[in-house]
Formats: sequence, structure tokens, C-alpha cells
Amino acid sequence: MKKKIAISLLVILLITTSVVFATETIYEGSKLALFKDIKINGDTHIKGEIISIFSDVEVNGTVDGDVISIFGNTIVDGKVDGNTLSVFGSVDMGENSIITRDRIQILGGVNERPNSSIVSGEEVGIMLVGGFFTGITGLIIIILFLIIGKFVISFILSILLVALIPDRINKITDKATNNILRNFAIGLVTTVIIYLAFILSTATVVGIILLPFLAIAKVILGFIGNTTIKIAIGRRIGKNKSWTNMTELIIGSFIYLILDLTIVLKPILYLAKFIGIGAIIDTRGGKKDYIKEPQNNNEII
Repeated sequence: MKKKIAISLLVILLITTSVVFATETIYEGSKLALFKDIKINGDTHIKGEIISIFSDVEVNGTVDGDVISIFGNTIVDGKVDGNTLSVFGSVDMGENSIITRDRIQILGGVNERPNSSIVSGEEVGIMLVGGFFTGITGLIIIILFLIIGKFVISFILSILLVALIPDRINKITDKATNNILRNFAIGLVTTVIIYLAFILSTATVVGIILLPFLAIAKVILGFIGNTTIKIAIGRRIGKNKSWTNMTELIIGSFIYLILDLTIVLKPILYLAKFIGIGAIIDTRGGKKDYIKEPQNNNEII
């Protein structure tokens, strides 16, 4: 009888122990997700970092490592034995949740955590702007800000350029709107030469000194090339109108912006810049007049 009782107790003990051990699932290694949410259940223990991009992380169990979300939110209802970082998102905490190190939110949502939650390290919030600035929406807003900001700066500089050297810009634009294939070829070759010069310059000390000058030359050529294309667009639209270079620039710049915002047409605008660069080189920076090909032997237009 005693033997049966002992066996029964042993079986009960084994079953109970198995249940206890089965209540927690342990995973070794980090987790990375792109466009897919990560959820750590309450009975799960992750030993490693968790990184999500364009997705959210929900921790109901335990994570031994940092939890990082970019363009997404982190929700902690369990324990994170490490840092939590959310860029363009927020780190939300539930009741009795624990973060053993820092809770960092950058350009994300503004939120308060419950009094029962614990953050052992620092709580850092940088430029918290509200929940609308997270995920794909945040990415779209950033792209729009960058494009519009670039447009405004470029527009102001283009106006100054046209105001300072109107004749040269007019000559470059005249050339850009004619012999397009020739301009494109010259611009493409010039750009390739500049990139090759960058590569070769890194091989010598003297070349490294020249790198800033090459960079400045590339920026100036690209800027004037883009300005030329914007004026050329405005000139094309106002073909039968007596518009000034400034008016053509304004009209062309806004058409350029609309095309730039489509994202899909950006490669076309990039290629069009080669035409502008080619026109700059072919007119020697606007010093040389462009003369159209004669229609007959006696007339030059």
C-alpha cells in the first residue's frame, strides 16, 4: 500500500514539474522583422535583441536584450532586461511592466507610463511630435519634408543665380533645349569623369586634398544643371509667350517639384540633369552663344 502511494506521489510530482517547466518557452538569439509585427507571448523568454523596422513590437513575456523599433511602436507589458529604443515611434508601458535600463523615444508619440511600471535607467524623449509621425506615415512625411525643404533652398538659390548672371543662364538654357542628345552625352561623360577623379584622388595625398574641390565642382554643376532644366521646362510651357527667365524658372520649378514628388519620375529628372550639365560644358559656362543649325545655305536662324 505504501509502495503504491509513493509511486502515485512520484507521478504527481513529475507531472507538476513538467507543467512548471512547460510554462515558459526559451529562445536563444536575436529577432529581426521588416514590415511584420513581433509579439512575445507571456510564456516566452527571448535571450537576444529584438529589432523591427516598419513594424511594432509587443512584449508580454521577457526579453534579455535591447528592443529596438524603427518606424514602429514598442509595447511593453512584460519585462525587458535591457534598453528600449523607438525611432519615429513610441515605447508604451503597461501596468507592472519593467524596463531594466533606458527607455528612449526619438521623433515619436507622446505618452505617459503607469505609476506601477518600472524604468531603472534614463527616460529620454527627443522631439516627440505625436503618434501620427510613426510607421509608414512617418516615412512619407519625412520624404515630403526632405523634398520640399530641398525644393525651397534650391528655388531661392536658383532665383539668385538667374538674378546675378541672367545672360549666361539664358545661353545655357538655349543650348539645353537644342541638341539634347549631344548635351546628354557630354553631361554623362563629365559626370563619369568626376566620379573617376574621386576614385583616383583617394590613392594619393595630393588627390585627397583635391577631393573637396571636386565635390564642390560636382555640386555646382548639378545645381546649375537642375536650374537649367527647370527654366527649360518653363520655357517649353510658355513657348508662345514672352516670359522672362525668372518667370520660366518659377513655372518650371513647380512643375519640377510635382514630378519630383511622384518619386517614380525621379530617375528621369536625374537623367535630365545630364542635359543641363552638358549645356554648361558646351557653352563654357554660358560664355559661348548657341547658334542653331542653318535651315538652308543662305539663312542662319
